[in-house]
Amino acid sequence: MATLERGYVMKKYLNISLFAFIFVANLNCYAADKERVEQVNLVNAKEIQDATAMENAFINHITEKSKCLKNKLTPPSSCRNLPEFSQAKATYRNTVIQHPSWQNKILHWNTPKDHYLHFNSLKISFQ
Repeated sequence: MATLERGYVMKKYLNISLFAFIFVANLNCYAADKERVEQVNLVNAKEIQDATAMENAFINHITEKSKCLKNKLTPPSSCRNLPEFSQAKATYRNTVIQHPSWQNKILHWNTPKDHYLHFNSLKISFQ
């Protein structure tokens, strides 16, 4: 019975984390809609590689943060100081340096599936 309850609590924390992320992203999209944020369609292989690296670093950070919160290994405030956060933040900074025109834009590229990356949401996440 305790295992079922623990699984429920873990799913609850994961759902809360994902909800918070999506909520912030939606707020940014609402603000972006008012500002008419431009979408950049990436076709250059190097640009797609850089955008994919940024997306993967961010997903890795979110995944590890969710695990930290679910497993309660440390206080929730210290889950922000994971190595994955620093790595994702460094990847974000390097990407902005390499592609300054991407700031405050939505990136779109198509590999076997469509990808969308909203740089304004990332900026807020790493502040």
